[in-house]
Amino acid sequence: MVCFELHNQGLMDDTTEPMKGKLMMLMCVRYPDKRKRDLDNLVKSAQDALQSAGVFVDDSQIRYQAIFHSGYKKGGETTIRLMPMPIGGFTLEYQEED
Repeated sequence: MVCFELHNQGLMDDTTEPMKGKLMMLMCVRYPDKRKRDLDNLVKSAQDALQSAGVFVDDSQIRYQAIFHSGYKKGGETTIRLMPMPIGGFTLEYQEED
């Protein structure tokens, strides 16, 4: 389904090369109803589907990921944004101001 949707929206065709290098993945999920779900269970299946569709070479390229629940939508919806990691990456270390 992922591959079909990417082709259908004109985001990929048979000549599209997979993304290479270190990647960041942002994932926004809108559930179809209010049943309890675990967001983290969606991440691996989404990464596997994107890899299978040829979006990137291997899911080990994803070095940063953020996933969040953004409400509800009839039928549900998941939006994924992939982008190259910034050069040098980033850190979550705390630095005191002088």
